[in-house]
Amino acid sequence: CFTINELSREDWKEIKQKCDEENIIFLSTPTWRAISITTIAMLIVILLVDGTAHSRIEAYYKKLKLVEVNTANINLPAVKN
Repeated sequence: CFTINELSREDWKEIKQKCDEENIIFLSTPTWRAISITTIAMLIVILLVDGTAHSRIEAYYKKLKLVEVNTANINLPAVKN
C-alpha cells in the first residue's frame, strides 16, 4: 500500500501509460475538452436564464395587475379562469 505522495514521476508516467493502453479517458483529449467546455457554457446559459426568471415573472405580474385595474375602471368583468 502507498500514498499519492510516495509516487515518483516515473510511477505517474507508468500509470498514465497503462490507462492509455486500457482506453481510460482523460480530459486532456481534444474531444473531451470540447465536451467539457460546451457543457460548462450550456450550464452558464441555463443559470443566466433561470436567474432572470424571477424578474420576468414579477414584470408579468405587474402587467397583469395593470390590465386588471384598467378593466375594472371601464366596468368590464375581469377574465376568470
